[in-house]
Amino acid sequence: MSPRSSTTVSISSMQYSLQELHMVAWGSGSTGHWAIFVPNSLGAPRGQLIHIGVQEKSSGTASIADPQLMIHGFRVTSSGADRSFQIVGARATLGQVEDAARHVHANYRYNFATKNFQTFAMDVLMRLNHLYPSNVTAEGISFLQNRGTVSMFLARIFNRPQVAYPQAGPPPSGGFVID
Repeated sequence: MSPRSSTTVSISSMQYSLQELHMVAWGSGSTGHWAIFVPNSLGAPRGQLIHIGVQEKSSGTASIADPQLMIHGFRVTSSGADRSFQIVGARATLGQVEDAARHVHANYRYNFATKNFQTFAMDVLMRLNHLYPSNVTAEGISFLQNRGTVSMFLARIFNRPQVAYPQAGPPPSGGFVID
């Protein structure tokens, strides 16, 4: 195997190994933008950023937000982010985070107060906790909730349905659960 192909294999395999998840944030308070960062390797400044972006559309007198799922390469050290921190008790592969984000996004209806950038990140983590409780622990969820803002607080008060959890029901025949 040539040196070039062994490097390609090791980079590719990193995408399938558990990584410590991080939160990256711009702005402050309830208007701050949150995103989940999955580093390429432990402590690496480069990785993938998973979040939603909203492009506002005008519809007569109302303004409608259309959230787009965004997954792209990212470098924390040159991002201009206001803060970045490891989410204690949260580890997942890039593929697991991408799958959880796609699932949450498929049912997401943006609302500035209770379903926004911050609650999207929380819903993705809650989905990961539901699917992989030993990798994304309840401690990790609490850690992030304790850093939450008014939006997170309002979302809990109004007891909005959590889009992160699959609907209850019997598993399909054959014993496999397909999500």
